[in-house]
Amino acid sequence: MSKQALIDGVAATAGGTKADAAKYVDAVASSLHQIVAGGGRVILPPLGTFALKQKAARTARNPKTGETIQVAARQDVHLKPSKAR
Repeated sequence: MSKQALIDGVAATAGGTKADAAKYVDAVASSLHQIVAGGGRVILPPLGTFALKQKAARTARNPKTGETIQVAARQDVHLKPSKAR
């Protein structure tokens, strides 16, 4: 689903304008980003839980040249989906 499709769906469900729906979608995305980037978790029961997940450093291979490289450790946002109803 694209951002525009989400905005269209929010506007249709809430009965507002697409401009208002775009503001709401941006506000929710910004809030999610701030909370998760700060180390917190966001739990949305029908959707799932957003949290940071640690990825360990690893060795990878460049498929074009075959050269091995080191990939640094990093943090990724992870969505653990809720159980299906």
